[in-house]
Formats: sequence, C-alpha cells, structure tokens
Amino acid sequence: MTKTEAPEWFQILVIAIIAAALFPTAFVAIFNSILMAVVIGIIVAIVIIGIWWYLESQNSGGI
Repeated sequence: MTKTEAPEWFQILVIAIIAAALFPTAFVAIFNSILMAVVIGIIVAIVIIGIWWYLESQNSGGI
C-alpha cells in the first residue's frame, strides 16, 4: 500500500456513505434484510438448542 492510497476501511466507509446518500431506500432494504436474517438465525438457533436440550433431558431421565 502506497502513501497516496486510503486505508481499505476508509474506502469502504466512503462507498457506504455514498451508497446511503444515493440509494437510501435500497440501503434501508439491504440493512433490513440483513437484520431479518440475523433475527431469523437467532430464533432458529434458540429453537434448535431448545429441542436438543429437551431431547437430552428426556434421554438422561430428566435433569
């Protein structure tokens, strides 16, 4: 990396700011879809852990 080049995180930040300024609706939609994916992932993980914990407690004859 030469001294004239901006750091990678700075370039990403600038691109993100420009994208947010030019396409606010698209930016919000992308952010919401990422947020929904994270929320769904957390819910699925909780359900899987809950089922696994329930089956484990059944197999061991209760806790």
